[in-house]
Amino acid sequence: MGKKKRIKARKERERESEKNNLLFYLTLWGLGLILFYPPYFRGLFFKGEQQWTLFLAGIVFLLCWLWKTSRKDYALFTSIFELLAFCMLVSYIISCFNAADLRLAVAEVVKMSIYFIVFWCIAQLSVNESVPDKLAAVIYTSGVGVALAGFLTAVDVVYIKDGFVGNRIYSTLQYPNALAIYTAAVVFLGFYFWHRVNEKLSFIVTLCNFLL
Repeated sequence: MGKKKRIKARKERERESEKNNLLFYLTLWGLGLILFYPPYFRGLFFKGEQQWTLFLAGIVFLLCWLWKTSRKDYALFTSIFELLAFCMLVSYIISCFNAADLRLAVAEVVKMSIYFIVFWCIAQLSVNESVPDKLAAVIYTSGVGVALAGFLTAVDVVYIKDGFVGNRIYSTLQYPNALAIYTAAVVFLGFYFWHRVNEKLSFIVTLCNFLL
């Protein structure tokens, strides 16, 4: 029993140190930024937005690695899922060597690199149990903003180029079908938060879900 208590106390100290670690918070804020803004830049469908997002993701990856090494943790992969995600990225890189259109293939590698970095960093930071909920809240908030932007464009309160075309809401994504899939996915997060928050906040979440 004494050994179990010592292990539990050590884990508690580690969690406490993570909360006060500047590198931890810089990585967390960087991830939050990457998860928040893509829908407002046409969902990163185009090369320009993808390139500087990869640059930002690279900085976040470096911060996360520095945070890991500050904890004497040098393992690149801590679970099979991270390894599988990396293998998927490698498969995209290999396919470039025999691609029919090298430019499009490289663009796909860029996107997969962003996906892998975000997935890997979230997996590392999730030693703090509150991190997944915080990042899910970022995605949810961003989705509500996209839905609100689309609605306000449809009723002529704000103007977004190609945000409302042919009586269809395109919002900031500028693709109606992509917007529909995106908001449908985000509303599931809304259902989750509706069950998790207190009674006062549940009313706000209900309104946001209705907007979505």
